[in-house]
Amino acid sequence: MANKKDILKNIFKYNAEELAAAIKAGDVTLYELSKTGNLLPSTRRRINAILARDGATGQQPAPSSDEPSSPSEQPISPSDEPSAPGNPPAPSEQVGWESTGDDTQEATYGSSATSQGVFQKPFSFQGRIRRTEYLLTAMLLTIYSIVINFIALALSGLKMEEVMYNIHALSNISLYFAIYGLLVLPGIYFSLTQGCKRCHDFGLTGWLQLVPLFPIVMLFVPGQPGANKYGENPR
Repeated sequence: MANKKDILKNIFKYNAEELAAAIKAGDVTLYELSKTGNLLPSTRRRINAILARDGATGQQPAPSSDEPSSPSEQPISPSDEPSAPGNPPAPSEQVGWESTGDDTQEATYGSSATSQGVFQKPFSFQGRIRRTEYLLTAMLLTIYSIVINFIALALSGLKMEEVMYNIHALSNISLYFAIYGLLVLPGIYFSLTQGCKRCHDFGLTGWLQLVPLFPIVMLFVPGQPGANKYGENPR
């Protein structure tokens, strides 16, 4: 296992089992992993399940006592407490098990696990996104291009037909394209980052978004069902 600095810097390179092994070995703590801001909720839950299964914790080990504690001093876990007849636990307290796709089960509380939201890191090339977010991205970019087109027309003092048929002064046409080109740059960058993350959902490099017609495939074809080298399943 790598050292703490490499783990905290490149947390996406390690799966839940490797991170749990590092915690049990004392190389890093769960608090330090969470503090980086790059630990996904599903990965944290899986690490907790592995540590609970192996009887380990994500914190620094407390000093052990030489004297064994008496049975009366042993803490009673919630699962060991007898429940009163006729009072089943509330649905929010019921524990279920969710298959993670790599022969490991993780405990989930409530009816379902918390899913990753959309547009969490819209200008980052790291991670994965699902088809829904990619479709919303295409819609937002379409609206954005229409808005900046009207802004460029208003600032250059032109009408759309004058731009299309080049029937106005060359200086005004040049001003229109200069304004539009400047405003369109953030949209291009946003499109590239989202397309790259959508390629990652297939386990592929982000350069494939530049292949003609491949963005159409990304709109309709689902990605890999489990975690891959680019991150957790965003669904």
